[in-house]
Amino acid sequence: MKKIAVFVEGNTELIFVRELLLRMYDYQNVLLERCLLRSDNLQEPLHVHGTKDEPNYYLIIDVGGDGSVLSAIVKREKDLFEKKGYSKIIGLRDMFGEMYCRKNNDKKTINWDVINHFKEKTKEQIDKIGNDKIHFFFAIMETEAWLLGIKDIFLNIGLTNDFIKNSHLKYDLDKNDPEKTYYHPAKVIGEIFKLAEREYGKNEKSLYSLIPHDFPKEKYEELKSSGHCSVFAEFAEVLLGEQCIKCEQV
Repeated sequence: MKKIAVFVEGNTELIFVRELLLRMYDYQNVLLERCLLRSDNLQEPLHVHGTKDEPNYYLIIDVGGDGSVLSAIVKREKDLFEKKGYSKIIGLRDMFGEMYCRKNNDKKTINWDVINHFKEKTKEQIDKIGNDKIHFFFAIMETEAWLLGIKDIFLNIGLTNDFIKNSHLKYDLDKNDPEKTYYHPAKVIGEIFKLAEREYGKNEKSLYSLIPHDFPKEKYEELKSSGHCSVFAEFAEVLLGEQCIKCEQV
């Protein structure tokens, strides 16, 4: 069994990763479990999908805060690799957060100097561990940017991209790369939801309205090859590796 641990900052990332994995594996050959890490206490994993004899196992760990993702990995990587037989550890958090906002003087635009600073500091800490099986990703600026990048995703709440572009918001989702355009992607999604007289929250109800259970994996594949959201493409490549290809060939 191939075992991968994915540390995420919160509920949005946990749901996004879970649904991405289920779609890309076609609900086959994969065991998913999730757990919460709170006050340095790792709770017992809860079953999500699959059986114990599946060839691929993913444990998604919600650490409850963007600043805790890296420290949680650093503290647990030896146990996961040496004692529990994990083959890979992946970290995912938003770039947008309290620390970023303190360093960014302009509160409305994406500051690549600040982004590169955070990425370099994180790489330095991981390099000290000396294990190339640890991978860390910052969603720029939030994981919601990846939702904004999925072609025609808002059709699921009755909105076309043309309607959104021609509204007072003027967001051109076909043209714009969300990772390079939107400073606060969750806020952008919230504004779009209001066009449909709905409210967006970082919860399962809101996310399932955009990525329902019958959401096709081709939509993720289109984003991966679109040239937009390059961090998503890198993250998906590391998350899935060759296993997804093997599953498609079965």
